[in-house]
Amino acid sequence: MNADGSDQRQLTSEGHNFRPVISLGGSHIVFHSFRGGGTNIWRMDLDGGNLKQLTYGKKNFFPDISPDEQWIVYSSYDSGELALWKVSINGGAPAKLNDTIANLPSISPDGKYIASFYWDEAANPPVGVMILPFAGGQPVKRLNILPEAVNGFALHWSPDGRAIQHFDESLANLWSQPVDGGKPTQLTNFQGDQIFNFSWSPDGKSLALARGRVKDDAVLISDVK
Repeated sequence: MNADGSDQRQLTSEGHNFRPVISLGGSHIVFHSFRGGGTNIWRMDLDGGNLKQLTYGKKNFFPDISPDEQWIVYSSYDSGELALWKVSINGGAPAKLNDTIANLPSISPDGKYIASFYWDEAANPPVGVMILPFAGGQPVKRLNILPEAVNGFALHWSPDGRAIQHFDESLANLWSQPVDGGKPTQLTNFQGDQIFNFSWSPDGKSLALARGRVKDDAVLISDVK
């Protein structure tokens, strides 16, 4: 749809499709899809055409596109444990980036680094956000940012690449943690509702958020025969 909500168009019609991300030049949309017996990374044009499967594993999800539009970084269980992998925008053989248990990669605006949540009992802190080189390898920095509930799982770089932005514990507002270790700052001040995801426009002037509420009902069934 357009930025004002007009001209909404359906882009996919098969399976369950999640976490779309648009390339910086606007030529591709990449997403993960539950179709064909597994969860894999797919690519399509901005109008939904030229659909192409990029990975063929069992569980590949949460993709991000490099600024040069040549690579997809994603989370995968293909090695047995949740880890970060990358694959060409055109598909082909994927490569594992790190042996640490990690999820939800986000590529820096300059394409030099990847930030992601990690779980490593030997690290300090054992749970947080790590920043590693785009080529992979050991983290160059760790930040004390805790992964929140699954419904609010999101992580992005600031448009200038100087901070990592994330949810607060209530999943209601956004915070920004400077990469240099400075004091975090609150970005939004919403009252009520929950944020499910967010993304900056390429020029860094507009912020889009998905917000709402999760409702559950309890039902009593009696005299079951």
